Amino acid sequence: MATSVPHLKPVQVELLTSCNLCFFNTACTVWVSSAFRHSVPHIPHRSCAPLADATDLHLIFTAHGLTRNARDFDMLATALVDADREHTAVICIDVVGRGESDWLPPFAHSEYGYPLYTAQAAAVLGCFDASSAGRVSWVGTSMGGIIGMALAARSSCPFTTLVINDVGPLVPKAVLKRIGTYLAHRRELAFESLDEVKAHFKDVYAPFGISSEAHWDHLVEHGVVHSTKPPYVLACDPAIDTPIQPPFESDVDMWAMWDAIAVANPSLRVGLIGGSDSDLLLPDIRDRMASSGPGLAAGCVIFDGVGHAPALMTLDQIAAVQAMLFVVPPDDDSSSEASVPTALSPPAEAAVDAGLIRPAVP
Repeated sequence: MATSVPHLKPVQVELLTSCNLCFFNTACTVWVSSAFRHSVPHIPHRSCAPLADATDLHLIFTAHGLTRNARDFDMLATALVDADREHTAVICIDVVGRGESDWLPPFAHSEYGYPLYTAQAAAVLGCFDASSAGRVSWVGTSMGGIIGMALAARSSCPFTTLVINDVGPLVPKAVLKRIGTYLAHRRELAFESLDEVKAHFKDVYAPFGISSEAHWDHLVEHGVVHSTKPPYVLACDPAIDTPIQPPFESDVDMWAMWDAIAVANPSLRVGLIGGSDSDLLLPDIRDRMASSGPGLAAGCVIFDGVGHAPALMTLDQIAAVQAMLFVVPPDDDSSSEASVPTALSPPAEAAVDAGLIRPAVP
């Protein structure tokens, strides 16, 4: 499978952000696949017209990890669009403070956090009139997975499928300490060469399970603020750590939100991707997710030798996501056995045949 980008094009979405008594505009960048043939509306989303032929469209939104950006999904986006070019559109979000989205002004640094991230994600869904689409999926890595769960807990959420990558409804305090330590160190980072950036990424992102130099180069290319000369700084606002401060004395418990998803969206299909060596998505968390809330009707795939979090760049990881997204739930009067459509790419079909993916029964 080719790893070329499916001509993702940046679209600036102006989002109204509030800070105490102050309101200001923040530009959120989303990367839209070329297969998205409809005109892209802009905020205010209340003025957006419904998408043409929306009932035949499968909108797939992606959201990245805490310090990452939308371009992490380039390889996955290529595969998803190739699976069904006529009916699939991929929208990859640069969460505020990351990638090519705006950084918050200093007086608003305390606003970094999930309430803002979730509100802005909801605005992006509205911008693309997701509620009019035939199918709407969300693929979220770590932070992006939590944003997806928060959205899915709302009765107004249009998701038909939610794929969560290496995060659950509980974040262990040991992980919070690790993240807090790294973010504090990250504030001082600057690099004299792109080779230094690459070495840094290979160190801190070693658990991603990346083995291809081309994939590391891709992270470097999109992981720094573009500059003609050093020092190079990372494409992520150092101030995102403002609300993430010690002491980290307890786990972050979101099980109530997980249970709320089943009430708000009882037909939602959830799939879970994880790494066997992850310190975030622990086995007992996975087990509880499978037996509570919305469950894991779209399947659960854990990759050996990978930590937090699978990069979703390799063929096997991409195939796992594809299979979860392109399983078609049966109609009420059809067989209870879920089927995998022919639109699946060969790697995904092979993954199903090999038992890597279990087509789920709702």
